[in-house]
Amino acid sequence: MIDLALRLSGQQASRGSAPWPGHEYAKGWGVFGLPFDSGHVLALRVFPESSFGPYRTVWHRTPGGRWSLYVDGPRLDAACPRYYGPACDHIGFAGIHLAWTGPASLRVTMDSPSLQWTLSARSTPVLAVVNAVSSALLSRAGARGRWCEAGNSWPALSGWAGCG
Repeated sequence: MIDLALRLSGQQASRGSAPWPGHEYAKGWGVFGLPFDSGHVLALRVFPESSFGPYRTVWHRTPGGRWSLYVDGPRLDAACPRYYGPACDHIGFAGIHLAWTGPASLRVTMDSPSLQWTLSARSTPVLAVVNAVSSALLSRAGARGRWCEAGNSWPALSGWAGCG
């Protein structure tokens, strides 16, 4: 298993520039939607480097399909709400904190609204195939970068959340 804590916790927050003139740039990682038995869905985006500054977002969908987006960053219009805001029922600022509790375990907390979310990553046979295929496709297309060189691995995530 990849040590995600080692790989992801050392990324320095900075303002980067796009490799292509006239384009925006963001480099980071995330949990791209984790559904719960309750019907709630949580997602996390962590972009320590982007053309508009570092930011984190927590996404929440209620069982009724209503989306909220919380931003820990410089401006709401310079993060995920810029693109996805019109589809959300609520957008706001929040303090989003990350703490790696093991090589593949992460605790996400948010101040307001209160969130305590612990998740653990693991690998599955299906993801091993997806990783191999995506790595081959990216290599063939000439897409090179730190993500490809890092092994191009997407672990499966499982977790639990407590919102209060």
